[in-house]
Amino acid sequence: MSGEKAIAASLDRAVKSVLAEYDFSPGVAFRLVNVSENWTYRVDDPATGRSAALRVHRPNYHSREEIESELIWIDALRGASVVNAPAPIAARDGGRVRTVAVANGPARHVTLFDWLPGAAPSADADLIPSFGRLGDLAARMHLFGIGWQRPASFRRFTYDDAAVLDRALWGRWQDAPGIGGAEAAILSRACDEIRRRLAGYGRGADRFGLCHNDLRLANLLVEGERLSVIDFDDCGFSWFLNDFATAVSFMEGEPQVAGWMEAWLGGYTRARALTAEDRAILPTLIMLRRMLLVGWVGFHHEHAAEARALGAAYATGACGIAEDYLGGRFLT
Repeated sequence: MSGEKAIAASLDRAVKSVLAEYDFSPGVAFRLVNVSENWTYRVDDPATGRSAALRVHRPNYHSREEIESELIWIDALRGASVVNAPAPIAARDGGRVRTVAVANGPARHVTLFDWLPGAAPSADADLIPSFGRLGDLAARMHLFGIGWQRPASFRRFTYDDAAVLDRALWGRWQDAPGIGGAEAAILSRACDEIRRRLAGYGRGADRFGLCHNDLRLANLLVEGERLSVIDFDDCGFSWFLNDFATAVSFMEGEPQVAGWMEAWLGGYTRARALTAEDRAILPTLIMLRRMLLVGWVGFHHEHAAEARALGAAYATGACGIAEDYLGGRFLT
C-alpha cells in the first residue's frame, strides 16, 4: 500500500472510531471531501437526515487549547449574529475536541461541525460583488473582536512578519523551487521592506487584533441571499487588513487584484472606517502573504499536488511582484 493510501486508510479507521462518541445512528456514513492541511469528511446519518463536517486536524500545529479557543470565538460570533458560521457539535460527554490514535503516525485532534448548505462563488463569475461581501464580513468580525472580552484561557497564534519571515510558519521561502541567487536577493530585499513598513504601521488596537486569517472566496458559502463563513482553523491575531491579503491567496499577481481590492474596501468601509495609512499598508500585507505561500510551496512541493502544480513559477512570479512592490508600482 502506498504512503498516501496507508494514511487515508488509517484516518478512515480513526474517523470511524471517533464517530461512535457522537449521537449518530449505527448506519452513519462518512466520505473524504477535502485534503489540505487538515482532512475534512462529510458525515451523513440516514436515520436522522443530519449531516456534519468532521475535521481531522494536522499534527503538531494547534494545541487542544488553541482549538478550543477557535470554537469559543465561533460561538461568540454566532451568538452575536455577526456571521453565520457552522456550529461546533459536542460529543456525548460534552467535549468538543477529541484526540484519536492514528496507526503509524501521531495522534490527531478531531472536531465536528454542522454541515452548512451553499457553494463558494464560481471563479468564472464576476467576483466584484463577492469581494464586496467579504469586505463587509471582515469589518463586522473585526468590530466584534475589538469589543469582545476574551476568556482568560483564550489562545491563538500570532500571524506577523516574524512568524512568516523568521519562524517560517508554513515553511522557509528560501527552500521553494525556483529560488536561486538572483531570486533570493530580490525577495530578501522585499522582506526587509516588509519589516520596515509594518514596524512603521504599528500594532495599535485599531489595526491589529483577532482575524479570520483565511477569509477567501473558497471559505464563503452562498445559498440565495444567505452567506456563511467556514474554516476558522487559521484564525488568530494579525493586522486586520491581512484578511484582504488572504482573500487573494495564490492570485496576488493577477491584474484583477486592484479591482477586487476596491470592492473589498467598499464593503469594509460601509461598516468600519479606514485611514489613508490603512489603505497604504495593503500592498505590504499582500507581499507578506505571498512570501508565506512561497514558503508553503517550498515545504509541500514534494508531497502535495497543489504545491507541485504551482512549482517554480510561483516563486519566480513572486520576484516580479517584489520588484513592483519595491519600486512603488504594486497596486498603485
